[in-house]
Amino acid sequence: IGGPLVKNKLFFFSGFDQEIISTITPFQNDNLTPTPAGLAQLAGCFPTSTALQAWGKFGPFAISGGNPIPIPGDNTPVAVAGCGLVPFTGVQRSLSTPSHGFNFVNKVDWSRGSDSITVRYLFNRGNSFNNDFGDAAAGFPVNVPALSQLALISWTHNLSSHMVNEARGSFGRLNVDFGGNTLG
Repeated sequence: IGGPLVKNKLFFFSGFDQEIISTITPFQNDNLTPTPAGLAQLAGCFPTSTALQAWGKFGPFAISGGNPIPIPGDNTPVAVAGCGLVPFTGVQRSLSTPSHGFNFVNKVDWSRGSDSITVRYLFNRGNSFNNDFGDAAAGFPVNVPALSQLALISWTHNLSSHMVNEARGSFGRLNVDFGGNTLG
């Protein structure tokens, strides 16, 4: 949207864009981890192991978001001393990975004799969820919210038909956060 506020003196422009994308992404990790049956077998062999208790709470199969499953056909028995052959596998899961983008721009131009002043404000907010910057297949995806803003002002003075003087100033900021996810 744009147009004159005062004929031949004051003009404005404003624009808005919103982009919402909803996707589901399959993630896969080939690193070997005990299967749920393998964890049960290890817990029977080592009932007082705090490491196994933690793995049972925070391991790839303990985080239920995205329905983690063993990679089909990737069952690898690993010999564990005092416990026999324990089934290990890679893990795969499918997570919702939406992104939301909101952008708008505002601009005002003011003409006064041989002077022109322009003011602009740009805003961008982008949020993307469950990115694979860590290990999403293991249950640790990362959300990335971002905000950027920019304010600009310029003043142009026509000294003559052959000479112009211009001054500009701006302020901008960008905030990006890597952390958290929709799985908790």
